[in-house]
Amino acid sequence: MYGYRRVVLVLAVVLFAVMLSGCIKPTEITIVPDTVILRVGETRDFVATGTFNKYEKDVKNALWSLSNPSVGTLSTEKGTKVTFSATTAGDSTLYAAIGTVEGTAEIEVYVPELTTIVALPEELEFTDGDTYDGFIVVGYDQHDREMDIDPDDIVWSADAQIGTFDGWMFTADLGDATEDVTGTITATLGTLSDTIPVTVRLEPPF
Repeated sequence: MYGYRRVVLVLAVVLFAVMLSGCIKPTEITIVPDTVILRVGETRDFVATGTFNKYEKDVKNALWSLSNPSVGTLSTEKGTKVTFSATTAGDSTLYAAIGTVEGTAEIEVYVPELTTIVALPEELEFTDGDTYDGFIVVGYDQHDREMDIDPDDIVWSADAQIGTFDGWMFTADLGDATEDVTGTITATLGTLSDTIPVTVRLEPPF
């Protein structure tokens, strides 16, 4: 009988501890990541972590909300994790709260605009008469994130003294030059451009 009472007492203590732990509120909540910049149409997962008696663990019942709901949607209103889907350009603060304790993350949503193009390789060297069409152009938006570029939109040109272009094909042509010549190749897309330094030699280097 004594053993039975002892088991019941232990189970009661365990049950009370479990119930109590579920009622303990964090003293601090942190959202990871705490700052994101997203393009319209992108998604990002967030996790709420709380400090409980100096120990950190996931917050199971965090209440999620946005200060500016017009910028996107949340996959859930309650839980440890949430997925944010960006829909409209703008800024918002993401909240994860338990009672009066809350954590925040800053979200920026933007529409990408092509602001920079980079022509590659960074420099080239040819011998008079060589041809080359291995150029690459990479585009970047206002947050320095890579953007797709239609190769057909690129216009290529070269200084007259080093050669000519036919589409993407460059032909080194020194004409009547009697010594090696340096110049630039230029990639242009609308108002954006980038240059590649070029050296054209009369004879192959040995």
